[in-house]
Parts: sequence; structure tokens; C-alpha cells
Amino acid sequence: MPSQISFGYPWYLSYGHLVVAVVALSCWLFAYARKWSTTALVLIGAVTLWSFAAFLVARFGLDVNGRLPLPTEMFLVSGQGRVLDMGAGTGRSSLMVLEARPQTTVVALDLFAESYQEHFGYRQSGQERLLANLRGRPGTSCHHSDRRHA
Repeated sequence: MPSQISFGYPWYLSYGHLVVAVVALSCWLFAYARKWSTTALVLIGAVTLWSFAAFLVARFGLDVNGRLPLPTEMFLVSGQGRVLDMGAGTGRSSLMVLEARPQTTVVALDLFAESYQEHFGYRQSGQERLLANLRGRPGTSCHHSDRRHA
């Protein structure tokens, strides 16, 4: 199902380990060509394999920018209820619940402090991204309230 949903995680969370793997592999090839010691080749090879494995886990195992399935079918077995998503961020958990339990009402709450902007960038505010993601899911209605208390 194609969607316009974007969780906005930075590229280095999905691909950062791959950069390390490419650099380490280049170092390993250089070391091999220069006939470095077996110990050095093994250490560089270990870093190469670790970073490539970490890339595979982060990108495909955790799927940081992808949608998640509900971790347990025992959550809201009745298929309806009310859920408070505190620290909703870009709505990844909210969408997980709404897609698995469409009859559920989810209240997504977040402070969207300066650390959010530092992590996700300044192109779009946290509120805008959260609302866009929730609106991007078919059958979801969004009600927005911006209540700020000192």
C-alpha cells in the first residue's frame, strides 16, 4: 500500500553503518594488497562484517523508517478502545495501533521540544509531520489541539 507517510528519521539511522562498512572494506582491501599482518586483516575484517551486519539489522530488522506491526495480538483484543501515545513523535506507534485496531481512538501527545528539531531537522515541525502521517492513513480522522502551558 503506497503512502505519503514519512517518519523523518535521519539517513544515518538507516544507512550510517553501511558507510562504515564501505570505508572498512576499502581499508581491508588496501591492507590485503599491502600484505599487512593477519591480525590487522582479521581486525579490519571484523569491523567490516560488524558494520554490514548492523546495517542489515537497522535497515531491515528494525526498519527504522517503516511501519511496525502490533507487537502482540493480545493488545486491545476487543478491537476497540482508547490509547494515549505519550511522546508520539512522528506517530509511528500511533499508526501501528490504528492500523491493527481501526476502531481505536488514539490521543497522540508530544512536547516537540528543541531536541526534536535537532534530531529530525527544521524542514517541518513535529506537529506538522505527526498530523501529516496520521492524515495519510486511510480512514483516520484527526482533531488537532495546540494547548501549551507554562
